[in-house]
Amino acid sequence: MTDATRRFTLPDQEAFAALSRDANPIHVDPVAARRTLFGEPVVHGVHLVLWALEARAAAGGGLATPDNIRAGFKNPVLLNRDAVLRWSGDTAEITVDGRHCAEVALTRSPTGVPPLPAPADGPATPLDVPDVLDADALPSAAGKVALAVSRERLAALFPALAAGADPGFVAALLATTRIVGMHCPGLHSLYSELDIDVAAPGDGAETQAAAALDWRCGFFHPELRLAEIEVDGGGIAGTLTAFLRPAAVAQLTASDAAARLAGAGRAADAFAGRHVLVVGGSRGLGEAAAKLLAAGGAQVTLTYARGAAEAEAVAAEIGAAGGKAEALALDIAAPLPPLPSGITDLAYFAAPKIRQGAAPGGFDVALFAAYCAFFVDAFARIAEALPGAARLLYPSTVFVTAPEPRFAEYAAAKAAGEALCTYLAAATPGRQVSAPRLPRLATDQNAAIVGPAAGDPVAALLKIL
Repeated sequence: MTDATRRFTLPDQEAFAALSRDANPIHVDPVAARRTLFGEPVVHGVHLVLWALEARAAAGGGLATPDNIRAGFKNPVLLNRDAVLRWSGDTAEITVDGRHCAEVALTRSPTGVPPLPAPADGPATPLDVPDVLDADALPSAAGKVALAVSRERLAALFPALAAGADPGFVAALLATTRIVGMHCPGLHSLYSELDIDVAAPGDGAETQAAAALDWRCGFFHPELRLAEIEVDGGGIAGTLTAFLRPAAVAQLTASDAAARLAGAGRAADAFAGRHVLVVGGSRGLGEAAAKLLAAGGAQVTLTYARGAAEAEAVAAEIGAAGGKAEALALDIAAPLPPLPSGITDLAYFAAPKIRQGAAPGGFDVALFAAYCAFFVDAFARIAEALPGAARLLYPSTVFVTAPEPRFAEYAAAKAAGEALCTYLAAATPGRQVSAPRLPRLATDQNAAIVGPAAGDPVAALLKIL
């Protein structure tokens, strides 16, 4: 058994993207990745495969090309977490905090596999922009990618593979992540499995023609949003499995906010005279709330921790629609910046990515503490910094009283925040403090490949603003 531990960083991801030319934002763009299923960048699946092969080779496990390689990517490996690799025979498992994330299995024959067609050295061309395929386009998608690998970049990331592995085999593996992440499904992809057979190439003419990998979507299941992509060329043939993950959720436009207010029977000046600090107002529920409040005449200061451009765009959109808004950088993990004077309302929508916690019946104390940092500690600090705010809005969750399996830590932290709201209201008579329990709503937090339907965020907000 071979063990190795590694923490992948964003520079690691950027280097692998340059090597593989799979620059899908889910892997290399922390701001864009916030709007994906995982809320932050995830390590490429093929990056994990090559790390496993590199560790095996470095430990004396050999570099012979297998007859077949299978890999499955079951749970994301996020950046700056300890990923643990264990080889047992020809099977490897990668875990994070004891959670199974990926496996790699090799099948070898006694005779071995002859060298595969030599890939080009490179490419040195700029990275592509991912294609955007939807459920209608996927079934007929097909294409070809050249087999190429930069020897210099490969040596920097995987020195043992660069020194002794068949470059044709490495190039083929790299091509699979480019196919999935950049072409099919492309931007909204999630690589799930690969199953590749390696065969001896034919004569010279066939070898030369095989320096590319043909691919086509052989099967797509619209309900599961699952695609099976057939690949053939360069001495390999097999199937790549990927999911078409949901696109980022777009909230209502600032120009539509006034109509939604009117449709709910709210006056055009429903929030006039208020200056609302919308914490977490650059996207999701906070973005929708900021637009509704501004449409009703409120002055809005919306905060963001990352993604200044997104926050400024929301503020500019509100301004273009006739409202008043500005963006303010505020990281709840850091000391509070100076807050604008005259704040009358606090609307608290800050939240980390909500994840499954311990197995049913268990409790992850560290995860609970991380949630409390957002839902209790930071809320308390901001409320204390705004003694003149007459209204505090603290959206909570129905999970507090309607338990959802493996979300005990989230529900408990929200319940603690509700208790804090009760004490804040008691400590300042006349201050309105509300903690409505919201259902599952259509936001990036609740995005899922398949799962329960999410409600209309605007309809829910109009009941509590």
